[in-house]
Amino acid sequence: MRRQIALICAALSLTACASTAIKPTDFEAIRPIEPQTGSALDISLALLKAQEDYENERYNESYDGFQLAALKSPDNLAARIGWGNAAIALNLFEKAYEIFSNKFGLDTAREEEKYAHLAGLVLAEVATGRVEDEEVRLNEALEYNLHDIRLWNALGQFHDKQKNWVPAQRTYLKALYIDPKAKPSVINNLGMSFLKQGQYNMALEKFQQAATLKPKRGLYDNNRRLTLVLMRDYDAAIDNLPQDKAADIFNDAGFIALNQKKYDMAESLISRAIDLSPAFNAKAELNLSAVKSKLNAIKIQDKMVLGTERSLADWGEYVFNP
Repeated sequence: MRRQIALICAALSLTACASTAIKPTDFEAIRPIEPQTGSALDISLALLKAQEDYENERYNESYDGFQLAALKSPDNLAARIGWGNAAIALNLFEKAYEIFSNKFGLDTAREEEKYAHLAGLVLAEVATGRVEDEEVRLNEALEYNLHDIRLWNALGQFHDKQKNWVPAQRTYLKALYIDPKAKPSVINNLGMSFLKQGQYNMALEKFQQAATLKPKRGLYDNNRRLTLVLMRDYDAAIDNLPQDKAADIFNDAGFIALNQKKYDMAESLISRAIDLSPAFNAKAELNLSAVKSKLNAIKIQDKMVLGTERSLADWGEYVFNP
């Protein structure tokens, strides 16, 4: 499913120039432009539009535009890199790996294109589990892409999965220092780190900050509401939400509590999700059944297969793109 999370901006950029009015007498000083074939012009325009869509977080449109350019011109490395980056932004990691595995044209590419390709390939490898040592591989890519915040976000998330909280925090803070414009995504991920540690007050502060910086990105507000549920401030958590959305919030919060082995809280939150939205029963009741099974057996396991089919370590509310 195409989604927008968690890793960040493309290492590849295409520039556009503003034009000014030209006086009739200026035409003599203008060097004639070499004519382009219709195909080349179409590809250039498609690339410009796709890059504009990417920068404005219209990732679906960006994906389609870069794909069109890449298919029309298979040797166009810029189009392939943009296509792969758009796939990463949409969490289409297998597709991204397929795209970045194509190394055609890298031998003669400019250095910045090689580095951008490496960044995309490493992100796709990590996301699809094709790397034995994520930390080493991410640092290899960062050596040549220090300003690619997606890599920093991925490295911070790696530390979070290992419960190496201090290195994770340092990674996110370093990312903020390197590129202040990436604040919303990095701050959100820092909030996720605090959330996973059970430091709800710190997490709430970060999610509120991210949501203020980028109010149109609903995921940040969603994380804020999840944190409020875990803090048992239920009224504030579901304020102005329709029942089905409120049920989502309670179910996801219950899932987090379950992974944090807070079984009583998990049972209570998932039960509320079921009460709020009868249409939500299928997924929430499966989660509730898992909670009750654990409580009745008094056996704690670190990994469980639930209706949401995800674990907290891989929870999707992290983001890569800013």
